[in-house]
Amino acid sequence: MPIKKKHAVKSTIIIPSTGKNKTNTVAKPGFTPVSKVEASAPKTSPGFHWTELDIPFECPSSDCSHVVPPDLSPSLTGLFRQWSKAIYEQDRTAPEVLKLETRICVQLGVVRMLNRAYRFAKEQGYPDADLVALPERILRWEKDILLLVSDTHHRNSCFVWENLLDELKSAKSSLVALEKGKSIPSEVIEHMRPG
Repeated sequence: MPIKKKHAVKSTIIIPSTGKNKTNTVAKPGFTPVSKVEASAPKTSPGFHWTELDIPFECPSSDCSHVVPPDLSPSLTGLFRQWSKAIYEQDRTAPEVLKLETRICVQLGVVRMLNRAYRFAKEQGYPDADLVALPERILRWEKDILLLVSDTHHRNSCFVWENLLDELKSAKSSLVALEKGKSIPSEVIEHMRPG
């Protein structure tokens, strides 16, 4: 049984005239003037597109000019993406954008501090020091440290404290110099242990 071919139906488009005449005009089948197509097409925005190349070279906070390091953690990279998206969706001065700038600035400060600490640890002969784990290890000793700091009797009866004072005296240094990070005796540095 032969298959019957369907005939193509020609459609006509009725476009209202732009002149003073109120009657409708019939256009040629399948033909629409270009000006009418452009006017009727929905306007589409390109949408938000972001890559790591969009991360600025400096901290986005207006009060900070610190350089953004090249190798960022995924969380900090995510903050930069959220910041860019907030600017795209809202405004450069929107409260959400300013909050994200502050969070980015604080995180960049932590990265800078850790980088300095890693350099210092490497210079002192501890290239593999786990600086991220140090705060947790130190906090385990928090009660003992606070007791030594606040109670003179406990401090004076602590061997490590007495040894530190003796080392400082023999190196012609003081607690004030040690507190300010000035003229730390090499003997003290040699006896330091990370964590």
